[in-house]
Formats: sequence, structure tokens, C-alpha cells
Amino acid sequence: MKPQLISQPKPSATLPQQVWATLTPSQQKTVLQILVQMCSQLISQQNQEKKDEPVSER
Repeated sequence: MKPQLISQPKPSATLPQQVWATLTPSQQKTVLQILVQMCSQLISQQNQEKKDEPVSER
């Protein structure tokens, strides 16, 4: 006898705003601090890479 597949509803996509709404103000502050730090690091890294590349590649 074949096992029958049980049809389950597709999970709906979770929007970032929905996740954000579940965080406490303290958690939101921490996430914002981490995002700012990560963005700053990426900008610094990009600026350093621009300095390091030869003028002919710019």
C-alpha cells in the first residue's frame, strides 16, 4: 500500500518588517548598531580596495 501524501499549506514568506515587529526595543537597537557597524566596515573595505588597485584599473 502506497503512503499518502498529506497536503500542507505552503508557508507564507516572512517579511523583514514582520520579524522586526517581534523584537523588543532593546533588540532593535542592537540590530541597528550591528547593521551600522557592518555597513561602516564594508565602506572602509571598499575604500581600501580602491586605494590598492592600480590607477589604470579605475
